[in-house]
Amino acid sequence: MLPWLGRGLLTSYGSKWRSRRKMLTPSFHFNILKTFNGMINSHAKELRDKLMKDACDTGQSYDILDDVTRSTLDIICDTAMGVEVNALHGENSEYVEALSIIKEGADDRSRSPIDKFDFIYDRRAVGRKSTKLSLWHKILQYRITVIKRRREMRDSGADYEQKKHQPFLDLLLDCTDEEGLSLTDSDIREEVDTFMFEGHDTTSSGIFFTIYLLGRNLEEQKKCQQELDEAIGNPSKDITMDDLPKLKYLECCIKESMRLLPPVPFVGRELEEDTAFEYSAKY
Repeated sequence: MLPWLGRGLLTSYGSKWRSRRKMLTPSFHFNILKTFNGMINSHAKELRDKLMKDACDTGQSYDILDDVTRSTLDIICDTAMGVEVNALHGENSEYVEALSIIKEGADDRSRSPIDKFDFIYDRRAVGRKSTKLSLWHKILQYRITVIKRRREMRDSGADYEQKKHQPFLDLLLDCTDEEGLSLTDSDIREEVDTFMFEGHDTTSSGIFFTIYLLGRNLEEQKKCQQELDEAIGNPSKDITMDDLPKLKYLECCIKESMRLLPPVPFVGRELEEDTAFEYSAKY
């Protein structure tokens, strides 16, 4: 994924990782995340309405993964990047398609030992498709557009909700490292790519598998629905942060689905020094 993500927070290590982690952690404070609750509710309702229209009462099976993935992409772009892409409704389709092909190629390559060699991977069909120059051009142009559009909005004063909703991208544009140096455009693109990928891909997988497992276990689905009815009441009402602690059973189902089908099933880091684990016989 390095040609795509560069050395952002996900793929960096050592002093660069520690510096970026320290720099970026404050932007994900719980109080900041709460300010985006209304946006998330709005996108969730759009996804619900689309599924009601396209999937319900048709008598046919329906794969919701594409819709969920596009919805979470809309959410991460709106909340973290401060731009609307409307992927759920088919806008920016070239970027979404390019992103899908590159993700598919990275996933296939990660599970195939022989594909770790460039001269083999680049000659296979999936490799030729995912390494096409046009795909990378679409990805590059889109992320440049996102950053440029956000700069222009902030410089022109058009973003009137900036103080209430400060997107992650604003932090990148303003922040400095430990030496007081601003991030370069290349640094910003690395983190934009990382969080646009991490912020929607793993989340969409978690949502998809949770809904799938609830569909396979109707009794648990009914318990979740009953809990939602009791906690929220009116189905058109926005879910607030105060409502979330009431959804204990739903939280258990989400965590169990992530245990059974984790969006990220491995840890891609190595320890730099030995670590001692204590063993207790009572366990």
